[in-house]
Amino acid sequence: MILKYEGVYYESNDNCQVTMDQLYKQLLELRTKEIVPFSNYDAFNINHVVLFINITGETDLKAVVFLCNQFNYPFEFIISEKVRSVLVENELENLLKNTQIHVHERFTYNGEYYLVKNDSNFKKKTTAVIIASYNYGSFLIEAIESVLRQTFLPDEILITDDCSEDNTQEIASIYVEKYPDLIKFNRNPTNLGIVQNFNKAVSLTKSDYICFLGADNRFRSDYIERTSEILDCNPRIGIAYTDFALFGPRARIVYDSFNEEWKGSIKYNEFYIINFPEFDTNAIETIKEGKNFIHGSSMYRREAFEEVGGYLQESTVPEDFNLFSRMISQGWLAKKVNQPLLEYRQHSRDQANNKMISYAELAFYKDAYKKSNMLIEDKEKYINWLENTNGEKDKGIQWLENQLLERNEGIEWLKAQLKEKDEGIEWLKTQLKEKDEGIEWLKAQLKEKDEGIKWLEGELENRNNDMK
Repeated sequence: MILKYEGVYYESNDNCQVTMDQLYKQLLELRTKEIVPFSNYDAFNINHVVLFINITGETDLKAVVFLCNQFNYPFEFIISEKVRSVLVENELENLLKNTQIHVHERFTYNGEYYLVKNDSNFKKKTTAVIIASYNYGSFLIEAIESVLRQTFLPDEILITDDCSEDNTQEIASIYVEKYPDLIKFNRNPTNLGIVQNFNKAVSLTKSDYICFLGADNRFRSDYIERTSEILDCNPRIGIAYTDFALFGPRARIVYDSFNEEWKGSIKYNEFYIINFPEFDTNAIETIKEGKNFIHGSSMYRREAFEEVGGYLQESTVPEDFNLFSRMISQGWLAKKVNQPLLEYRQHSRDQANNKMISYAELAFYKDAYKKSNMLIEDKEKYINWLENTNGEKDKGIQWLENQLLERNEGIEWLKAQLKEKDEGIEWLKTQLKEKDEGIEWLKAQLKEKDEGIKWLEGELENRNNDMK
């Protein structure tokens, strides 16, 4: 395919005049093609593309050369003798030094070619960004603006409001009115929760690639460009993820909780960089162990999403980790962009991921108490065996029974505390110290019981000797 640009300008009043912004977008859309010099062009190769750009007297030659060099593509510049005559001596040669730009005086190709216009579109896959908000209206404008500032705009932006009680709806409505062809708004009449809200939001979009942005977070301006490029270049990759930068009042606290090998630099004492591992065999094992490094704003294929059945309700792990784990189990690959393209705000202990951490802590302590109960039951069986072997009830046995009674009361207390613990995470946090002290008390009582048993055995032996 031969592409010809009649001119490139900063602004355009004519659809045939392509702006610098649109040229950049169109060059991004061609990244899955093989851009070749005109001298190597094979008209029968459907992946071959040749780029002709007509340089006019109104073209900022330096800017166009700079932009072309960012892509490392070969270009064919058409520069007439008239345009050359107004250039400073040796200016053209110096600008084109060490570039892949070839200069022609005129366009001489006689075959079919495509005249590129300002609204020309070369991409095959479409992208949707879903901004999810629940009472995050105070942050929503930052999130929306970060998507609108993308170097590669998405085809759809959906703001989904899970029945917020703040100004989320008012803010979203303003943006829908301003960008009616780009932004849509969904408001749930009742609060659906993360999983149902996310699945509904995906169903309201049509694009091939999907990524979520929490209304309290922000994308760096090249987020969509860099992540969609990964999916464009390899159909086996189902997930494109990135590093991220923590910011906000709790950023340092959360940063300190990460594995040391994942901690990156701290920028301006404000942004705390987390560098996640590359996706390889070791990373897959890490995921199988329940350790997540693919964040919820990662871009993924709709095909992979539908194949695994979307988001599922799973109380022990975050919904995004559950989704991506199932994609990987189905054979989809993931790949990372080695840049902190997501700015992840840390501002509240009520954020969804923090709640999931609390649930995990609760499960851990439940397991610890279950093991403690098993130990207590084993000790009770041993004490009962000793009681059955003793024919006499003396002072030592009475002492033992008294201790056992107190022990049973302690066990009942422990069970009552455990039941209350199951009823609320907050109670667990305040009562945990008291439970630990109760366990230490039980251990001390066990030690005293063991000493009493030894004393009882000695008394029994003395009596047996006396009977002889």
